[in-house]
Amino acid sequence: MVFRHKSPVPGILGALFLAPNEEEMLIGIMQQIDLECRSNVDHFSQSVIIAQIELLLTYADRYYHRQFITRKIVNYQVLDKLNVSPNYLSRLLKTLTGQSTQQHIHDKLIEKAKENYRPRSFQ
Repeated sequence: MVFRHKSPVPGILGALFLAPNEEEMLIGIMQQIDLECRSNVDHFSQSVIIAQIELLLTYADRYYHRQFITRKIVNYQVLDKLNVSPNYLSRLLKTLTGQSTQQHIHDKLIEKAKENYRPRSFQ
């Protein structure tokens, strides 16, 4: 499951790729926050809401960073199947494009962001 959120940058959506049990956990925490907000206010209300929000953010951070670990593992699996080392692939990219891997990825990200940001014509 993909949990989408609106980014502060216009036109950009972020996503967390979640397993069903992870999605249920985040939804459960959000429901607890909602329930607490609708309940009668007492001395502990604010502390309970803050604790739930911190828990929600901790899980979101965990799932977000796990995506990059998973992608890194997949990238190495692809390199293994191609029977090349990361250094070889990096040197090959530098030879073919004149850019380092990081520069190449950076340029592609900027290019993609520009495509997503282009104003749409009104018809």
